[in-house]
Amino acid sequence: MGSRPRIEPSDPKAQAIRPTAEITIKLTPFDRKEYRALIEARELTLRRIVKTLKPALGLSNAVDVGCGVGFFSQTLAECELQVCGFDARA
Repeated sequence: MGSRPRIEPSDPKAQAIRPTAEITIKLTPFDRKEYRALIEARELTLRRIVKTLKPALGLSNAVDVGCGVGFFSQTLAECELQVCGFDARA
């Protein structure tokens, strides 16, 4: 077995090394993989509706109540709306 190279603190490569952190997220039924197709269909509908209503009503803001991880908040932001999303979970 070969030995691992030693990186001295003064070595510029040492600056590029960053410790990683593991983040654990407890998934809910809404986070499951099988819901992805439904989320994508809703996203397409949301984009179509916003494209029509934004100029007709002069929309500039949106609220995403129960936003979860923010799929629809992101979609609304991509539609150039100022978005406030909130959810009950941590």
